Amino acid sequence: MKRKSPIPVQNLLKEFQEVYSKHKKLTPRRVLYHSITMKEGVLPINIRLYRYLYYKIIIIIIKKIVKQLLQSGTI
Repeated sequence: MKRKSPIPVQNLLKEFQEVYSKHKKLTPRRVLYHSITMKEGVLPINIRLYRYLYYKIIIIIIKKIVKQLLQSGTI
């Protein structure tokens, strides 16, 4: 058994019927499409989406700097 929506909701759906109707064709072609260009040999960033603690950020930065200095031969 299908439940009916409340009257105010039905009225809104009728008023904005074209918004809620199913599309019969594809969206129009766009002149500009968004893209993200990656540098060659660089992998996508893969980190946690939640915030790091301040001291963990400092440790990560220090490790990155030390790695760069080792690779360049400075240390």
